[in-house]
Amino acid sequence: MKKRQRKKNEQKYLSVFADEFNLMTMTSAEQEQVLKDMEAFRKRQAFRKRYKDLKEGKPLRYFFPLGDSFKGNLQEISKLGKKKPYLTVTQSSEDFGN
Repeated sequence: MKKRQRKKNEQKYLSVFADEFNLMTMTSAEQEQVLKDMEAFRKRQAFRKRYKDLKEGKPLRYFFPLGDSFKGNLQEISKLGKKKPYLTVTQSSEDFGN
């Protein structure tokens, strides 16, 4: 694709505002994958073919997910705050005497 065509094609997308705080909690490999996902989101959701739709559209918001190491740290902190572990109870049809 030539430069002029690429530039015209870029003008057919709505603005996407991304919350980039969560990028700081990721490794470089995770960041690359998430940026590819955001580009796919942009192509899927922000493309407007007609000028009228482009001008009437509002900017989109995109929130990156948390990094795996940060999620692990949050889970460790939440485990420290719990006083007793949760108890999971399951029932089967035998418990009802069938």
